[in-house]
Amino acid sequence: MNGQRLNGKWLETKDGHSYSMPKIQILEFGDDLMSRYDFDKSLSVKTYNLVNDELIVDGKAWGKVSFINKDRFRLLVKGARNQKDTLVEIDYVRLKPTISELEKNEIERMSYDFRWNGEDGVIMFNEDYSAKNSEGETTCLETIDSTLFVSIFRQGRRETIIPIKKVTSDYLELYGMPYKPYVVIASSLK
Repeated sequence: MNGQRLNGKWLETKDGHSYSMPKIQILEFGDDLMSRYDFDKSLSVKTYNLVNDELIVDGKAWGKVSFINKDRFRLLVKGARNQKDTLVEIDYVRLKPTISELEKNEIERMSYDFRWNGEDGVIMFNEDYSAKNSEGETTCLETIDSTLFVSIFRQGRRETIIPIKKVTSDYLELYGMPYKPYVVIASSLK
């Protein structure tokens, strides 16, 4: 494996029980620099190298890298769980341009129904759900470069982003989910 396989932007996946700072972490790997973002806000730029599957950042071992597939890797780092030292697995998914012939404002007017991990849900962009739940939740359509995201805000703070692989007037394909299957197909509510 070489560092070239890491080139691009990668989103940390979350399972809803994971906690990290920043809440929305994106890593961007170039030829010898790694940039860290909180969604679209730059946090740091550091040198990196990949030696025998070990990610070295600014001369220090950061963790072991293993590729799940060409667009998803797992980073094994030292961490803590339940106040005990342990090795923590963190998955990252490569961000790719969203495929769509629709304009952003057209997508925002649509609603999508989905089922994932035994739960049903509806994606309605720019709708305020605070009247329906105590979370004060709003779902927006956001963009980084040419990747569209379903962004979920709670009480005005961005809590979750899910990249969109493809969107049509019939369906929305989300990727970067924490568990298999790593994708969700949401059907349009016409």
